[in-house]
Amino acid sequence: DPDDPSQTHVVVAGHFHRVHHTAFMRAASGEPGPRRTLVLSSFLGDTTLTRLDARTVEVRAPTGWLERDLDRIHRADGATLSVGDVVTLPDAVIEVTEALADGRPCAARVRFHVPLEDPSLVWTTVDAGTAPGFPPQTQTRPFTPPALGEVVMVPAVLPF
Repeated sequence: DPDDPSQTHVVVAGHFHRVHHTAFMRAASGEPGPRRTLVLSSFLGDTTLTRLDARTVEVRAPTGWLERDLDRIHRADGATLSVGDVVTLPDAVIEVTEALADGRPCAARVRFHVPLEDPSLVWTTVDAGTAPGFPPQTQTRPFTPPALGEVVMVPAVLPF
């Protein structure tokens, strides 16, 4: 349950604005929310996840992160993260493993403190849904972490 305050909501492909808006709206109305939320990649570009071991996934964005203005709301310059940089969070340690020629990261290893299937982690992703038109009628759906060695591609919601 992504509303359970004892769980961390892991969003494979989403958007920070959407996550923050939801958190603020819940707090304002007194509704419960997850303990924390971790967005692994933007829904504005394709994302692949590869399971490396029981606790680790590699996340890849072929066009890199922080490519569009909408993705830079909270971080102006993607080139400030370099290959080898490590970000330690309460639920995971993230290491930048690859960058594009312009310096923006495009791959990272995310090692959680618990196995990916641990009930303390609730996995979701955002997709374009089934309704035609623009803008797409996005929906959040459950996501199952890949099996060991498996590569899963999550397509962009707005692939432009």
